Order: sequence, then structure tokens, then C-alpha cells
Amino acid sequence: MTQAVAYPSGLTRLRQLTTQLHKESDAVFGFFNCSPDLFIILDKDGMIDRFNRAWNSILGWTEEEIYNLGLSGIIHHEDLYNISMILDNVAKSEVAQFVTRCRTRCESFIAVEWRFTQWIDGRLYAVGRIVPEGCARCVEGAARFANLIGLTNDYTT
Repeated sequence: MTQAVAYPSGLTRLRQLTTQLHKESDAVFGFFNCSPDLFIILDKDGMIDRFNRAWNSILGWTEEEIYNLGLSGIIHHEDLYNISMILDNVAKSEVAQFVTRCRTRCESFIAVEWRFTQWIDGRLYAVGRIVPEGCARCVEGAARFANLIGLTNDYTT
């Protein structure tokens, strides 16, 4: 007589791990959304994977608009080349820090100081903080950084 082999403990453990992973993911997403700063995760191809609610409250774009625009539709067109050069090299350094101008839904621009890093999974993780108007230190720092790596940009408009 053949006896059926059951693996209830293996399946049970898998379900427990899956449930725990979902709870942890929900907790991280909750933390992600409580920040007043701009949080964003880009996939290996530079496409937006996830961002927090601050993008809507600060820039005014809806979730659907942000995914449709991508970073290239939000970042000032004069800053895009600098960003692509910096992000191509972010794997070589621990953290890339720079300032860009971001377009709001009402077509004005605000300066955002970014800190990007590449994680083990190959995705880019970033935090952006609004540069207060008249914050010469931040804008001058961005210009010095661009000059250091051979790029030029005008961060004042």
C-alpha cells in the first residue's frame, strides 16, 4: 500500500513568510508615504517604479500623470543631460547629490536637491528636498558639482 506524503508544514511556512512579507511591504509603503520629501524608486531602465504622495502635494501631479510623464517630463529639459550623466555614474559612487528644477502642474519650476543611490537590486532610490527660495548655498553647490564633472548648467531659472 502506497502512503501519500503531505507537506503541510512546508506550505504553512510558505504562507507565513508570504503574509509576513506583505505586512512588511505595507509598513514600508506607509513609512514611504509619511515623508514630506519626494521619494522615488526607478527601475533598472530608469522608469518610475514607485513614488510617495509628496509628489502630488508638492508638484500637483496625479499618480497617473507622474507615471505618464516620467522624470523626463517633470525635470527641467536643461537639467536632463546632467541628470543622465550623473545617474550613469551613480553605481560608481555611494551617493550622487545634485539640484534640478522640477516642473509643477501649474507650469512653474521649483528647485529640488536630490540624493540618489543604486541599491543591490539595481534600482535607483532617491530622496528630493525642496530648495528654499534664495538658498544660494544649495544652488551654488549644484553648480560646483556640475563644473567638477565637466557639466555646466544654470540653476537659477
